[in-house]
Amino acid sequence: MSVYGFPGPLNRNSPMFEALFEQSPVPCAILAPGLVLSRCNDAFARLLGYWREELRDRSLPLLMENAAESVLIHNGHDRDMAGSHCLFRHKDGRILELRCVTAPLGDGVNPRGIILQVTGFPGQDTVVDPPASGPSPGFASLAVDHVQEAAYLIGANGRILDANQVACETLGYRREQLLRLSFNDIDPNFNNDTCAPAEHAQRNTPVQDSYHLRSDGERFPVNIRFVPLKYAGMNRTMVFALDVSKVQQLETLRYGILESLTRGTLPAKSLQLIVNYVEETCPEAVASIMLVNEGGTHLEPGPSNRLPARFLDAIRAAPVPIGVGQGACGTAAALKQAVQVEDTANHPYFQACRDIVLDAGFLSCWSTPIISGKGKVLGTFCIYLHTTGKPSETGVKRIARRASHFAAIALERQRAERQVQESHQRYRDIFDNALDALALLEITGDQRLRVLEANPAMERTVGIPSRHMVGKTTDEIATLSQELAARINAHCHQCLARGEMVEGEAWFDLPVGRRILHCAMIPVRRPNGGYHRVVLISRDVTEHRRAEKLLHTREQEFRALVDNSPDGVVRYGADGDTLYINPVLRELIGGADTPYGEVSAALEQRIMPADRCAYQEAWRSVQQTGVEAHLVIRLGGADKRHVRYQDVRFVPEFIPEGNVCSVLAVMRDITALKETEFQLLSLVENSPNYICRTTPSGRLLYVNPALRTWMGPEFDGNAGPGVPPSPWVTPAEHAQLISAHEKAVELDCLVELEIYFSNPQEWHRLLFVPEKNELGDFASVLSVGQDITRQKQVDHELRESRSLLRELGVRREAELEAERKRIAHEIHDELGQLLTTLRLNLSLTGSQLPAEDSSLRQKLNDMTGLVDRTIETVRNIATSLRPAVLNTGVASALEWLTQEFARHSGIHCKLSTQEGIQLDEERATMVFRLVQESLSNVGRHSGADQVWIRLHHYGSGYRLTIRDNGCGFNPEAIVSQQSFGLIGMQERVLSFNGQMTLDSAPGHGTTLRITIPIHPRKAS
Repeated sequence: MSVYGFPGPLNRNSPMFEALFEQSPVPCAILAPGLVLSRCNDAFARLLGYWREELRDRSLPLLMENAAESVLIHNGHDRDMAGSHCLFRHKDGRILELRCVTAPLGDGVNPRGIILQVTGFPGQDTVVDPPASGPSPGFASLAVDHVQEAAYLIGANGRILDANQVACETLGYRREQLLRLSFNDIDPNFNNDTCAPAEHAQRNTPVQDSYHLRSDGERFPVNIRFVPLKYAGMNRTMVFALDVSKVQQLETLRYGILESLTRGTLPAKSLQLIVNYVEETCPEAVASIMLVNEGGTHLEPGPSNRLPARFLDAIRAAPVPIGVGQGACGTAAALKQAVQVEDTANHPYFQACRDIVLDAGFLSCWSTPIISGKGKVLGTFCIYLHTTGKPSETGVKRIARRASHFAAIALERQRAERQVQESHQRYRDIFDNALDALALLEITGDQRLRVLEANPAMERTVGIPSRHMVGKTTDEIATLSQELAARINAHCHQCLARGEMVEGEAWFDLPVGRRILHCAMIPVRRPNGGYHRVVLISRDVTEHRRAEKLLHTREQEFRALVDNSPDGVVRYGADGDTLYINPVLRELIGGADTPYGEVSAALEQRIMPADRCAYQEAWRSVQQTGVEAHLVIRLGGADKRHVRYQDVRFVPEFIPEGNVCSVLAVMRDITALKETEFQLLSLVENSPNYICRTTPSGRLLYVNPALRTWMGPEFDGNAGPGVPPSPWVTPAEHAQLISAHEKAVELDCLVELEIYFSNPQEWHRLLFVPEKNELGDFASVLSVGQDITRQKQVDHELRESRSLLRELGVRREAELEAERKRIAHEIHDELGQLLTTLRLNLSLTGSQLPAEDSSLRQKLNDMTGLVDRTIETVRNIATSLRPAVLNTGVASALEWLTQEFARHSGIHCKLSTQEGIQLDEERATMVFRLVQESLSNVGRHSGADQVWIRLHHYGSGYRLTIRDNGCGFNPEAIVSQQSFGLIGMQERVLSFNGQMTLDSAPGHGTTLRITIPIHPRKAS
C-alpha cells in the first residue's frame, strides 16, 4: 500500500509524487539506501531548524540522538507503517521527540528507498497535520488508510498527467495509454470547472457520484473526490475514484471490523471478521490466523473459514514451532517479517509439513507476522493460494498487511483490556485488602472535600461505614466532628497547594474513641496539569505508641536491672561493637570511667588465651544462628596470678522482623563453685569408696581410681550398657546392677543394693542416686559403692551372739519359772501342811484349857491368829510365784489376774477371750506374765481408769491386745531410756518367734499388740 493513501507502487519521479511531496505541510523525507537523507520537504527542514539544501545527502544517524533508532527506522518500514518514537537533534542543540511512520518506495519486496513522515509529538495532544487551507489530502492518516482508490493527477485542461496502478488496473489501460487521455475520456460527467484554483480550494471537497468507462466500454459506478494542489507553479487537481460496485460490500465488512475494534468486541469475533474481509476481497485466497501460545514457542490455529478439516486437525495435534524453516508462519514469526513462498512443493520451509500442505491443495502462500506496538509477535496472518507464483503487490500482499495490522490492533486491544482489568483488579485487591486506611478525596467546586472511595480498613479505623462516607463531603458526615473535618480540609488544601505529600500524627476523637492516627496525604495530578484529588492514607498507631512507651519503660527497667545485677553484662552489636557494659563488669575489669570500646578490649585481653577464641566464636555463632550459647571462661586477675572462672551465657536479641540485632553476654562468677568442684573432685579421686557416673542408658561417664583398681587391668570403660565392664562381674551380678540402675531412673529416687560378688567373694553396698540438670531432666546416675564384707561378718557374729543371749535368757526364764513352780509347790505343800498342823494343834489345845484361865486363853487366841496370818502369807507367796489357777488354763488365769488387778487398783478391767484357745504351758505362762507385766505398768504409770484385754485367733496363731485410756507416752523416748520392762517383754515374745508392737502417743493412751505363732519355737 502506498504511503500517500492510495494503493500501488509510488514512483518518486512522477508529477503526482512531486506535487504531494513538495506542497505537503507534513514533515517528510526520503531516505536512500544506507539511511542517507536524499531529499526532504520544507516542513521537515523547518522542524529541525535547517534549510533544505543543508540536509541533502546528510546521514540520518547524525540527526538523531540515538543512532540505534535509525536502525529501527530502517528495519521497521515493512511493518505496515507502525508508528515509533524517535529523538531528533535540532540545529540549536535541542532534543525533539517525534512520532514517525515509514513506508517503502517502489516495490514493497525490493524497495528503492524509504519515505519518513512525522505524524506528531508524544506527550502532547497536537498532531502534525495540514491546516484546513493546505493542499495535502490526509497526510496524518497515512498509516491507517485502507481505502482502495484509483488516483489521477490532471492539469487545468483536464489532461491526465499521472495515475497510479489501481487506476490502470481498474480501467484496463496501460499507463502509457492512460497518460494520452484526458479525464473527460474516462468520466463523461467531468467538467473543468470542478478544478478550482488551489489557493481557493477547501481541504475536504465533497464526494461526487459518477461513472467511469473501462477500455472495453463497460460502465461502472464510482465515487469521486477532487483535491486541488499547486505543482511547478501551476494549478493541478488530484482525483480519487472509488469503484463502488464491489467496495460497498467490502466497506460493510471493513466498517464491521472497525466497529468491532472500536467497541471492544471479543478478539475471536474481530479476527473472524478480518478473515471474512480478506477472503471476500480476494476470493482466490484462503485466509488463516495463527496465534502464539502462552509459552511463546509455538503457533496454534486461530480463526479461518476454508482451511480443510484434516489440515486443522494436523496443526492442532502438532502446533507449528516458531523458528526459521518451520513453514511460512513459523519463519515469519521468528524473523518478524513477511515471508512469501512461491512453490510449497519445493520450498525448504515446508519440508516437515509438505504432505499436509499439498494435500490441502496450497501451492503458494504469503505469511505476515502480527506484531504489537512494542515489537512482540502475537501471531501470523497467512494467505494460501491454489496456484504457484508471487502474490500481486496490490492484491494479496496489500490485503495481508492490512489484515495483520487489523489483527494486531484486535489482539493488542484484547491484551490492553486484559491488562486494564488486571490492573483494576490489582488496584481493588490492594485498596480493599490494605492494612492501612485508604480514602480518595476530591475537591468540589466550592473547595470542599468529597469522599470518592474508602476501604474497609478506613471503616474500621474511624468507625464509620463506607456508605455513610462515600459521596459526601467531610462536613456532611454526621458522625465526624466539625473540628476533625476542618483539620482534614486544611491539611488537604495544604497538600494541594504544595503539590507534595503532607504527613503528620495527632490525636483524633473518633466514633471508636480517642485514637492516634498517622496520616499521609498525597496529591493526584490531572492529565492536563494541576491537582484535583488527594489520597488519604491513615494508620492507627495508638497501640504502636503505647507499645513504644511500654518498650521505653521496659528498657529503663532492663537498664536498672542490669546496672544493679550482680552478674556482669555485655551487649554486642551486629557488627561486633560493644554497645553496653554494666558497672559490675566494668569494676571487675578496672575501667569504671573508661569508654566501652576500651573496656571491651581490656576484657578480651583478660580472657585466658585458651578460652579467647571460643568466646569470640560463641557470640558470632549466636549472632548468625539466633540460638543461645553457653561456655565457661577464665579471666586472669590484674596481678596475673589469680584466675576467676566465669559462667557465660550468650543470649540473642531480635528485631520485630526476626533478625538478630544484638547479643547479650551474661557472666556469673563461679570461682567459688569451681573451687568446690575441685575439692569435691579431689575427694572423689582419693575416696576409698567406688564411685562412677553413668548416663540414664547406662553408659559410663566417669570412674574414680578406687573403682578402676578394683575392676582390674582388664576394665573396659567403653563397654556398652549390656556388657559387664570387667570379667570379675558375672552376667547375673551385672543384671542386678542394671536392674537397680533402671529402678533409680524409673522411680526417680535413691536405690540401695547389697550384692555379693562371687569371684572376689566380697559383699558390697551400692547407692544409685539419679541426677538432674537445671531443666529437671535426667542427666546421669551417680553410683557409690562400699566394701561391706567385714561388716557382714561382724553382723553375722553379732546376730549369732544375740541369738545365743536370747536362748540363754529363754532358758534362764524357763529355769526360773520351774524354780518358782517348785518353790511354790514346796511352800504350798510342805510349809502349808506344817502350818495347818500347827493350827489344828492350837485349836485342840484351846479346847482343853480351863475356861477360867483367861490369860492363857488370850495368848492361845493371839497365837492362832498369827498362824492364820502366816498361812495367808504363805498362800500369797505361792500364788505370786505361780498361781495355781494357771494349771486350769490361760483363760481362767487371765480372768483371775484381771479380777485381782481390779480389786487391788480400782481400775476397771475388761477381758475378752475367744473360745477354743489352747496354749501349751510355756505359751500360757508367757501370756500370763506379759499381761501381768502390762497391768503392773498400767497401774504404776498410765493413770488410766479402764483397761481392755483381748485374746483371739489371728491367722495361724493368736493375737493378744492390751489397751488403756491413760496418758500415753513417746515409745522412742522410752526405748532411749532403756526400759528393761519393755525389753524383757520383747525378748519373751521373740523367744517364741512372735511379734510385739507398741502404739502410743502422749494424751492418746497405749495399745500393745502381741502375735504368737501356734507352732513350737525354733531353737537358735
